[in-house]
Amino acid sequence: MPSGFKDFMEINYSSTIQQMKEGGVSEIEFLDYLINSYEKILESIICNANKDESDITDKQLLSYRKSIEELKHRKSVLLDQKLINQKIELLTSQNKKPRKLNDNLLIDSKIINISERYRIANEVCDLRKNIDIKNISATEKHILLAHIIGCTQQVARELFNGTQQKRTPVRDDLINKYLKNLK
Repeated sequence: MPSGFKDFMEINYSSTIQQMKEGGVSEIEFLDYLINSYEKILESIICNANKDESDITDKQLLSYRKSIEELKHRKSVLLDQKLINQKIELLTSQNKKPRKLNDNLLIDSKIINISERYRIANEVCDLRKNIDIKNISATEKHILLAHIIGCTQQVARELFNGTQQKRTPVRDDLINKYLKNLK
C-alpha cells in the first residue's frame, strides 16, 4: 500500500477540520480537497498496479473507493444542511417585521408592562370592580380580563390575585405621574 494514501486514510478528520476552519477553509472545501486527493492517489495506485505486480488487493481498492464515497456523501449532507439553513434564514427574515413603537403609547419614553396597564385600567375604569360584579365564574372573569387588556388567561388570573406584580412590578413613580396628568 502506498504510504501517501495510508497517511490520508489515517487523518484525524475532526482535528484537521478544526485546523482548516481556523485557517478560513470551510468543511465543504476541505472535503473537496480530500476527495480530489483520494481520487488522485487511487488513480495512481491503479496505474501502478497495472504496470507491475502490486500487493494491493481488490478488497483494499474497494475500501479506498468506499472512503471516497463516504466523503462525497458527507459533502452532500453538508450542502443539504447549508441549503436548508439558508431557506430557514430567508423565511425567518421575511417573517420578521421591525416592531415600530408608537411614541404616543410610551410614558416618559418607556413601554409600560402588563401590571402597569392593569393598574391604569383599574384606576381609570374601575376594571377590577366592574369585572367582580359580573355574575360569572372566576375563570370567566379571568378570560374577560384577558380579552380586555390583551394577555393570557393565566396572566389575567395572576393580575387578579396579585402574583403577576412580583414578575412585572409597577413603577409607581411613572404610573402615578401619568395618572395625575389624566385627572
